[in-house]
Amino acid sequence: DATVKWNYIDLRFKSSFDFRIEIELTSDKLVVCFRSNQKNVKTTDDKFDLRHSNKLNDCFSCGNFACFKHPDKTSLKQEIATTTFILDEKWPEYDKYITETATASDNFILPLKKNRFIKTDRYYWTSANPEKTKTTNFQGLYRAIKLRFAPKKKNNVFELGLQLDKKIAIAAARQIPIDSTHLVISQNLLPFIYETGVLGGRTFDVLMTRLPFEKLHERLDFAFNIHSESATLKDFRADKELIETENKALTKARKIITPHSEIAEIFKNKVVKLNWQTPLSTNGQTNGIKVLFPASAVGRKGAYEIRRLAKELNLNLTISGRTIENDNFWEGLKTEKFNGTFDQIGLIVYPTFVEHQPRQILKAISKGVKVVTTTACGLDGSDLVEIVEINNFEQLKNAVEKRREKKH
Repeated sequence: DATVKWNYIDLRFKSSFDFRIEIELTSDKLVVCFRSNQKNVKTTDDKFDLRHSNKLNDCFSCGNFACFKHPDKTSLKQEIATTTFILDEKWPEYDKYITETATASDNFILPLKKNRFIKTDRYYWTSANPEKTKTTNFQGLYRAIKLRFAPKKKNNVFELGLQLDKKIAIAAARQIPIDSTHLVISQNLLPFIYETGVLGGRTFDVLMTRLPFEKLHERLDFAFNIHSESATLKDFRADKELIETENKALTKARKIITPHSEIAEIFKNKVVKLNWQTPLSTNGQTNGIKVLFPASAVGRKGAYEIRRLAKELNLNLTISGRTIENDNFWEGLKTEKFNGTFDQIGLIVYPTFVEHQPRQILKAISKGVKVVTTTACGLDGSDLVEIVEINNFEQLKNAVEKRREKKH
């Protein structure tokens, strides 16, 4: 309709029934699709007036010497393509990656800048150039306040988080510089930015902060089929439209960037696999004998598996999380609250179904604590870390018994 290719004949068409035109701009194509409810359409006109364009219909013959495409227009200043990083919560792995890859001309869009109301470094990216950084300050501050008070009102925090992420994403999309041809986007903002259409004509990479919704739901449904008594494994699912939007965006992404081994395997044909950043520690290997379960006692974190293991092996558990499936969940077992230090911890057992950012385990590894966990944790096996299959209790039990025997 409004697209013109100078010196060429426009494509014209007509139809005897209603139809819809769907247009999508990818990174390198304009895709036009015609849709109609009419089925088994047959043309009644077998004759077409086909006009052939002049073979010399090119940039030499059009006469528009001012056009930037004209062969003699060599003096035009060429703009340098820039990248815009649309970021949310800081991960040290991504901060290091951006520091190593960003250029001085690149732009940054962050949810918040440091202020006296929100005293946190969660959104302070050391890789972001202050002179090239914009913020969605109002939406970022609004989200921080809403999420802080949401648990007290018993709201579904996960669902609320999606709604607030959408506001930040839309605000960020409006601030993308027009000359930015490539984007690097935090995953939680991706589907909402994709919906705005600003990714058309641009390439983009994704900083993965969790499993894709589709895979995450499959994992939670799998866990719920095993533990149907759980009050937490069915508490939220993203809607079908959001799942489809995220899948489309992830499929069209140029690169998937992640330190998470399980996520990297899903996108192995286009993944940039980063190393987890282990905190620096001045302490050597601990001499503790306690067993730590480094999470809340909820189904997705393997609480039912660790409870069964504690009963069969007579373990005294140290628990780090506050949330619990029910008040009597640990009945008959000796448990204590984790004090935050690893001096007395000899082994971490974490039979989780879902874990996207294993910070506490990375801290324990830096202090020489041995770990038994599942593939869902996203870590690679090592001298300190033994990886077992998800929901393979016998494999888990054997690994824990072997580690405890070596300790003693």
